[in-house]
Amino acid sequence: MLARAEKIIDYLEELAPLDLALEGDPVGLQVGDPRREVQDLLVALDLNEHVLEESLRLGAEMIVTHHPLIFRPLASLDTRHPLVAFLARLLQERLIVYSAHTNLDIAPRGVNDVLAELFCLKNTRPLENLAHTENKYGMGRVGELEEACTLGEMVQMCRKTLPVMQLKVCGQPSRLVKRVAVCGGSGGSLIQAAKDSAADLFITGDIKYHDAWEAVTYGLALIDAGHEATEQPVVASLAEYLQQRLQKDGFRTRAHSAKASVTPWNFNLSG
Repeated sequence: MLARAEKIIDYLEELAPLDLALEGDPVGLQVGDPRREVQDLLVALDLNEHVLEESLRLGAEMIVTHHPLIFRPLASLDTRHPLVAFLARLLQERLIVYSAHTNLDIAPRGVNDVLAELFCLKNTRPLENLAHTENKYGMGRVGELEEACTLGEMVQMCRKTLPVMQLKVCGQPSRLVKRVAVCGGSGGSLIQAAKDSAADLFITGDIKYHDAWEAVTYGLALIDAGHEATEQPVVASLAEYLQQRLQKDGFRTRAHSAKASVTPWNFNLSG
């Protein structure tokens, strides 16, 4: 028995309810017919040409992404526009596309819990709480290491733990770190929250120049491991969650983690 896409969507929305998404975030079904049966589904951070080709090789009927493909309203369906042409191809292939974005950032067992678990943080809580959620839901996480270590050791842990090509670091390598804040993706807006949480170190991505200086002023160590590297770990976790739910309910549908590259950056240029 194969699961319909709408059943898979039920599983996704149990994990990351739509009402957790930040205002204006276009989460949910983006393309396709949710009544279609799914034999194979692919979980990816983003949907680009590489991920699409991987899904076609796999024979997948459904792609689940973290970042929404359709982020801003379309003014027309003019296929001269690259996004519209891409959407037309998805429809031609009868693919179903579903996105869980800030709701997956915020949800328990989502992006930030997975990131905190990778660094073995204990006694975690949201770094910044959502209103009226009694400290249960929020952006980022903050917790304690089992034992204090140096910033230099945390840098090495990032290199071993995350699919990172390049790190930017604020702070002295010998500095001791015990309390750590994390935020997958872009965490510059949470520097004040990291400081208020009494974190010694904040691990995130997309830190801007002035944000870095703000952290330095606060005496907060920073590791900018990149947007995609800090979010990528949730892909395997989400695929595993879906596979477990499908098997538990007796479905033959298979969930896979995308292997295709989603980074826009090229760190290998020389000359």
